[in-house]
Amino acid sequence: MFAAFSPDAGVSHPAERGPSDHVWVLEKFQSERVIERGMEVATLRFNSDHTVTGTWACNSIGPGKLKWENISGQMHGKLATDGASARIITVVGCDNARVVAIANRFWLRVETARKWSIDQKGLSVRFADGSSARFV
Repeated sequence: MFAAFSPDAGVSHPAERGPSDHVWVLEKFQSERVIERGMEVATLRFNSDHTVTGTWACNSIGPGKLKWENISGQMHGKLATDGASARIITVVGCDNARVVAIANRFWLRVETARKWSIDQKGLSVRFADGSSARFV
């Protein structure tokens, strides 16, 4: 499990640093609160090479599907897919069917991700249809 940002950890808030080097935990997807006690539905990590990796329920997703760029000096930017599907690096059975179902919906929707932004509440990802996902 990855730990979400904790204000008590003595680390500056991600909104002050940018998207890199932080594991973003899916909190809300299409207006539905999705954090499950004891298990993250999905995570994203914006890597320094502008790839995005993450998790899909209890499986890891490798780079290649989603690329990110930022607008210089700003806490927002664009997301684009390269047409490839998400590459699952670990394949294990996940016990929580609800978590798996939400993770499946999220990663299918990632193909339409267009924009990201960071504010004091966390990371927002906006999709082509105007819906969004919120990460902490």
